[in-house]
Amino acid sequence: MNFEEANRYASERGSFDALPALLDLFCEVPEGVWLKILGQHWSRFDNVAEHLDTLQDFIAATVGIGPAMQMMNATERAAFESLPDTLTIYRGCYAFSKYGASWSLDRDVAERFPFLLRYRQDGRPLLIKATIGKQYVTALKLDRGEDEIVILGQRPKVLSISTARAASREGEQ
Repeated sequence: MNFEEANRYASERGSFDALPALLDLFCEVPEGVWLKILGQHWSRFDNVAEHLDTLQDFIAATVGIGPAMQMMNATERAAFESLPDTLTIYRGCYAFSKYGASWSLDRDVAERFPFLLRYRQDGRPLLIKATIGKQYVTALKLDRGEDEIVILGQRPKVLSISTARAASREGEQ
């Protein structure tokens, strides 16, 4: 299967089916092609947590613990290269998902996630502040303005866990 066929295969699936479909292609396409498609579709996946163990295994098999440059476009690679060696990152979540794959360089972006309808759960919404060496970051994704740091290997060092606060919007009560 070539890049166009594999990309179309992933593109034809919805946000909950695209990642499992792409995982099914892992042994069917060259690893560079698989990583490029993973990066192109990353922001549409709504069920990364369900497949986190498999994703971590596949990333470890291709790039080890560290940057998967093929997951990033040229702009993301340039931005990644300009990041400092140690990053301060944030994750808005709940206790059960505090070590997920998606983090942000932007505190405000991370803090809003537990309050988004698609991610809302029972329990205390958390804001986690952590650090991680750039060499352990899998990818930087910029396509949704979230300054997303993808980590599919080394856990970051947690500095603090606090209760996330819903951002007040003008006109809302």
